[in-house]
Amino acid sequence: MYYYFCASLPALDMGERPPWTVADFLAECRRLLAPGDLQQVRNLLGESAALSAAPFVRDWRAWDTQLRNALARWRAGRAGVDLAGKLRDHPGFDCSLEKDVSDACARPNPLERELALDRLRWRWAERAARQAPFGLPAILAFALQLRIAWRWAELQDEKGRRVVAEFAGKLEQSF
Repeated sequence: MYYYFCASLPALDMGERPPWTVADFLAECRRLLAPGDLQQVRNLLGESAALSAAPFVRDWRAWDTQLRNALARWRAGRAGVDLAGKLRDHPGFDCSLEKDVSDACARPNPLERELALDRLRWRWAERAARQAPFGLPAILAFALQLRIAWRWAELQDEKGRRVVAEFAGKLEQSF
């Protein structure tokens, strides 16, 4: 059990800049976690290509695959594309997730859709952390939420305008 580490993790909110970077978090993990548990964190954050047999990581990947499949079905339906044989297999099936994705996709603009989808991911992590609130599941859930929180913290109007301007400039040069 990781009572000290879990108790010292800062509170996160999707709408605010996290107090730790992912690098800060990984540094703490290297310092405080057993090597096998550190490897699970690295697997979850995509820092390692190794497949994980840990229940949390396996469950996350299955759930996230179902979410991505549901998104692909929604997008394919709008575009009239046949997805036969193109969806990824995953163990289990969460009927409520299909409805949640459909509800998220019904949002009026892409930003609201992405926010709704990340809220689904956030809630999954919260539920998964309850398995062991002072154990590895809580640390892994924090890792997921930290990644989501940083994604939203880095979405800034100024940066977005700069990216669009650069893209438009490249398009103009190609003509």
